[in-house]
Amino acid sequence: MKTGYAFKNCNVIYGDAKKDVEKMMTILIDEDGLILEIGKVSDLAIMKLLLSRQGQRYHVLTKPKG
Repeated sequence: MKTGYAFKNCNVIYGDAKKDVEKMMTILIDEDGLILEIGKVSDLAIMKLLLSRQGQRYHVLTKPKG
């Protein structure tokens, strides 16, 4: 995942859109390394994105708040 190293102190989470993700600043990246969305997972837009991609693989980079 080429974009991963650009963010310091980020945890990389592998999962699918059926799973919950911690409410942190989050970058969703698809399997090809394309950035899908940046924001807080608690935001409605992100939740809609997760639901629309249900069952698909994605990568999540989370950066702790603060």
